Amino acid sequence: MHLDGTPDDAGCVTIINKTSTIGVIESVSFTVVDGPEKAAVRSDAAAHCEPTGDPPCQEVRVKTGYQCLAGAVLPSNAPEGDYTVQPAVHFRYVCVNAEDAPCNEVKDWKGPPPTAESPVEVSGWTTNNVPQVTMHIGASSPSPDTSTDTSDAPSEEG
Repeated sequence: MHLDGTPDDAGCVTIINKTSTIGVIESVSFTVVDGPEKAAVRSDAAAHCEPTGDPPCQEVRVKTGYQCLAGAVLPSNAPEGDYTVQPAVHFRYVCVNAEDAPCNEVKDWKGPPPTAESPVEVSGWTTNNVPQVTMHIGASSPSPDTSTDTSDAPSEEG
């Protein structure tokens, strides 16, 4: 699938339609692939993401070169730490030509290939080219050591 994206640290990802066919991004689901535990992640339709002007990736029609925004939320009781989360994009396209992407990736049409007069809907999901996002739960990252260095202070010898 020719989808692409850009992640940010708030558990948000922009999904870009790089195919030559208008598609519908049905949803984006998320799975923890690394972290303190395999917490159940839920999609919040980008409600917590920084506004970009892009629509949420939920039953949205996305033209070639356009994009939508999806967001992941870890459960409030997840252990503290850093989590790597993999988005999976659930999509559907109406193919009217077997030559255009993503229709050209269908290996077996199980019948005649699509035409404008006889279109074929393809659907599925992919993680290809969809970047992982990193999320952090807990206190902010440790700040640099700010302890007082007393090596230059006069010592008391007894």
